Amino acid sequence: MAQLSTELANAAQQAAGLSQSLQAASVAAQGPGAVPDWAQQLVDQFKQHRDELVPFLVAAARDHNAGVVGDQDELMGVPVAVQGPLRGRVPPGFPPTRVALQNMSGTELSALLHAYGVVPDSSVAHRKVQLAKHVRVTL
Repeated sequence: MAQLSTELANAAQQAAGLSQSLQAASVAAQGPGAVPDWAQQLVDQFKQHRDELVPFLVAAARDHNAGVVGDQDELMGVPVAVQGPLRGRVPPGFPPTRVALQNMSGTELSALLHAYGVVPDSSVAHRKVQLAKHVRVTL
């Protein structure tokens, strides 16, 4: 199950990268050399498929993280599930390990919690617990 979760998450990250590339190409080619309608339709379909995969990607990453026991074992980045520019992507600053999560500053924790649509608590210790629960890491 862990291997399947890892493969699914890797495929999703590759899909998100392709989606970004297609979107950048469509934005760059506006005007006389605009992207053909078929290409824009392809980009739109790709985004729809990515959005349909997001709940599964989140579940796969959380499942992986729930099994992490060592402080230096690698965490799997949990994609953002709420609507917005980061939907389907792992937000910047996601901790690579449990010990990295434990050493995060209040500002770093708040930024990640906001990206996930979670209202940060006032206490840094509570924010660590909030993030750990959201990404299913045992502290």
